[in-house]
Amino acid sequence: MKILVVLLILVFHKEVYAQDENPFAKIEYDSIVIYDFEGNGEGSDQSTIINKKNKFNSTIKKRQTLTNSENKNLVNILGLKSSYGEYPAACFEPHLGIVFYKKGKPVQYITICMDCNRLVSSINIPGQQQGKEVAEDGTTYYRLIGMSDGMRKHLNQLLKKYKFSHQRVKIKRVPIAIGTLFIFT
Repeated sequence: MKILVVLLILVFHKEVYAQDENPFAKIEYDSIVIYDFEGNGEGSDQSTIINKKNKFNSTIKKRQTLTNSENKNLVNILGLKSSYGEYPAACFEPHLGIVFYKKGKPVQYITICMDCNRLVSSINIPGQQQGKEVAEDGTTYYRLIGMSDGMRKHLNQLLKKYKFSHQRVKIKRVPIAIGTLFIFT
């Protein structure tokens, strides 16, 4: 009976908290730098920390190299399935960029809008594939691509520590008919 309980706990933990694999743990990097910048909406050259031409966003205000401990914690939380699964808002005007470097060159990046609870990554994040829907035209999409409260709190701690813009003092989730409304105070 004890063995069965332990097996059930392990299966439940993997299903709820872990992705099949943490894609960020596979990145070969030697440093992670976070950037404070002024994103200009989805689709523009200024909507991500690194654009399609492999150029950095021209609105960078601040940058901070993370410590080894912060790197490890960030890679871990980015890889947890439980770090995702919330509704995002429609806007995407990001202000936080995370860039993984190897020998001084960017190898992967993430662009985050704390206001709308969305992130866009240069690599696929399995944890964002929750809330699967199929549109009338047969296109598959995922509704629950937003960050969890735990992920938002972790990122907000970094923003506060390094005095970046768009810090959140308190995050309050309010369920509404079509998802979740985030209120920041």
